[in-house]
Amino acid sequence: MAKRTIMEWGSGADIHGEDPLKAVSRAVSDAIHHSCLNAYACGHIDEPLTLRVNIACPDAYRLRESDVRELFPVGDVQSVAIKDGGLLCPNGTLIALAAIEIDLE
Repeated sequence: MAKRTIMEWGSGADIHGEDPLKAVSRAVSDAIHHSCLNAYACGHIDEPLTLRVNIACPDAYRLRESDVRELFPVGDVQSVAIKDGGLLCPNGTLIALAAIEIDLE
């Protein structure tokens, strides 16, 4: 059967601590809430799903792939790409982006 792919993105910020994982966590949460992952987590979709995750964040070297994988409550995270990007504002606000590709069998 052909795969159906859903592409979602989200943004997240840490306003006070310049913590990239906190900003990425918020970006992933934002992306999840734009997609059908909530329906999957509630049991409304019973098809296997796989995820490919792309993260853009200032100071990307401070992130561990294992920490990003733990942010996903469902699905098989096939890949995580973490790249420098996002935005670090002069006032210390750190903004990260997450793009998630979701394949349903």
